[in-house]
Amino acid sequence: MVQPILDSAQFTLGPNNSVAIYKGGSELDIGLLTEINWMSKVDIEKKKINLMSGYTFTLAFIQNWTGEITIQRTSSKLDKLWFNSYEAPVKAGAAYPSVNIIQTIRETDGSTSRYTFQGAALFYDDAGTFSNEEGVVQKISFSAPIRIVS
Repeated sequence: MVQPILDSAQFTLGPNNSVAIYKGGSELDIGLLTEINWMSKVDIEKKKINLMSGYTFTLAFIQNWTGEITIQRTSSKLDKLWFNSYEAPVKAGAAYPSVNIIQTIRETDGSTSRYTFQGAALFYDDAGTFSNEEGVVQKISFSAPIRIVS
């Protein structure tokens, strides 16, 4: 059997992906988004049911979508946004805000896929490690109840 000829244009690569975060209809400015890594996945709770007949069935319950964005720090904008939009208001008694995250992918056939993670809670997991002659990498994660495909 002859193997098909493949070239790099047939694969989805990291630079084909872009992400924007919106709160109240406005895009959040976290500085120059030098995205290093984007990951999203569906969380599925699996429950095994063992029948007396000896068969086992697995029930699946879709819980939500989770993910993370790892970025290279280029300014203090993410730190200030986190404090002003999350940390200070929540400590003062405000509700934890939600956002919409829009992921856009340029597909290899020239089309565009768009995924909206609606009602997402953001978490500032890592403000970065400051080390001599090393870039500072920061991490934001999220949990969203739904992902809309458009």
